[in-house]
Amino acid sequence: MADAGLTPMQIIQGSTKYAAEMLRKQDLLGTVEAGKLADVIIVGADPLQDIKNLDRIDTVIQDGRIVELGYHANYTSPFDNVAARTVSVDGLPWAEAMKKASAGAEGGPQRGAGDGTIPDPAFSPQPAIETMDPIIVTQGASAVVKITGFNFVRRSSVYFNGKPVPFRAVSSRELQVTLDAENLRQAGRFDLVVKNPEPADPFFVRSMWGNGTSNVAHLIVNYKY
Repeated sequence: MADAGLTPMQIIQGSTKYAAEMLRKQDLLGTVEAGKLADVIIVGADPLQDIKNLDRIDTVIQDGRIVELGYHANYTSPFDNVAARTVSVDGLPWAEAMKKASAGAEGGPQRGAGDGTIPDPAFSPQPAIETMDPIIVTQGASAVVKITGFNFVRRSSVYFNGKPVPFRAVSSRELQVTLDAENLRQAGRFDLVVKNPEPADPFFVRSMWGNGTSNVAHLIVNYKY
């Protein structure tokens, strides 16, 4: 912007006030005023004298609290190195192999009628997750996450971050999981699984396909901006 001839004040306003107005967020962002978000960067020299002074960050304030700067040896990422682990559902080859192996067997994949009903067999089959949508939700907001797979039964349970959560059983192939703001209060990467109750179906026990708990889906709870 400086090379294009803009003044330091125009550059600052273009990155703050005018940007907020363009996004129609001027009631929350863009200028330092009472009632707006208390997200402020303080620099160590006057940027009106040299725009490069914006790089001289002295203090960062987020939501009214000063953020401690510098390196911390005990820092860990809440996303569990998500950049290196982009798969949202683990164990897909296992799920596909189990579905094929059990397709013609008694106690094979439960299919239901596709009309909102869901099977309630005496013996629980081994559940499996194939897809999850969405795979990213926002911190502190409620969300409905659709899980597709097979062998979901009427007495199935869904666990998010180790705790049971409410869901709606659409069919033996689809569950719609409801996560409220309390479930999503922390940013990070969290496990979601489906569990079927005892007694387990003898076919799946004999074939060593599982223990009644599905493969793991990983839901990313992104930071609130």
